[in-house]
Amino acid sequence: MFLVVSAWARLYSPNLNQFILWGIGPLMVVFYILPNINLISSWPREYFLYGSLILFSLLGIGNITDEPSFYRYLQVLFSNLFLMLIFYFSINTAKEWLLIWKTLWLSIIALIVYSYFMKPVDLGEDVYRFSGLIENSNGTATYARVGVLAALIQLEFKQTKWIKSLLIISIIGLSYAIIQTASRGNFANLVFIFTMYFGLKFMQGWKIMALGILGFFLGDIIYVLLETFLGDFYIFDRLVKFDSIDSAIEQETRIELIVIAFKLMIDYPLLGIGLNQFKSYTGGLMSHTDILDIAYQLGIIAGLTYASIYFRLAKKLIDLYNHFKKIKKISLIRIMFILLVSELIYGLSNPNWFLQLDMIVLSLLILFVSKLYQQLIAQSI
Repeated sequence: MFLVVSAWARLYSPNLNQFILWGIGPLMVVFYILPNINLISSWPREYFLYGSLILFSLLGIGNITDEPSFYRYLQVLFSNLFLMLIFYFSINTAKEWLLIWKTLWLSIIALIVYSYFMKPVDLGEDVYRFSGLIENSNGTATYARVGVLAALIQLEFKQTKWIKSLLIISIIGLSYAIIQTASRGNFANLVFIFTMYFGLKFMQGWKIMALGILGFFLGDIIYVLLETFLGDFYIFDRLVKFDSIDSAIEQETRIELIVIAFKLMIDYPLLGIGLNQFKSYTGGLMSHTDILDIAYQLGIIAGLTYASIYFRLAKKLIDLYNHFKKIKKISLIRIMFILLVSELIYGLSNPNWFLQLDMIVLSLLILFVSKLYQQLIAQSI
């Protein structure tokens, strides 16, 4: 809600937007983090791993050429870490954890609905993309994708029929919003989320493998269906505009940027080129990656450090799954694993390591595996 309100305020007053972010934000730090600073030894290690990116940034300060860009990203890293810790210290019960997901879902619904009516919808324009309140189509799609996940999480708990119907309708509406943004990364992620959700919910073992094989052989039919239902949307053109891999590489600037990023990582393996300095090498363009993004900016060790956050969370989710599968209360663990992989996949095409919304999701995952799961199991029975 805090992020959505700050985005809305930007439409009317840049000063109001900055006051919300850098005025109210620090007050939350004082209220939630400082009283718990003495508990630092009990903080989950994942927060320290993310915070280490700040240290890596400072170690590579000698390589920077664009100081304003460096300090802007450094500011974001600090604010993200504080935001993640605020969630950790302010949420102590399963009820509060679920309330956050409900608030997140409602805020995203409000954002998407408001964005939809902000500007005239003109699907006849092949350059049309649904940027909305965030003023960035990929950003709008990211919010919608997280909204879908928030709705799926709520469906795992006892709900009245009309609330379940409302959640399902919202999932359809948010999926439609992702299609309108023409964000290929989020669209592919949405397909992954639904495939894994229904596959894990209704199938086990060889049945999931059979589903994958069947999907492979039905590729032509799926293509025809996509063309039928998405042919009028710009996303379909973005999905099928390449007739070969060579053509894709030649036309897709993002692939070229990833190649540049990889070469820079090899040339600067220890400390990287410096935080947020990539634009100096590409004339202002970003690489649109996540772990690689960190590796070439802050060094390979920093990239591996960030990646270890996901591996640690995956291991903890697997341990929870093995521990609770005997009582058959594992469906929520499956959804959280889907959420974790969804974030990891999204990072392949977009740098989510400095995006506030994705760090909120990451902190909610840390909360889930560190202190709330048994409470959630009891509440879902």
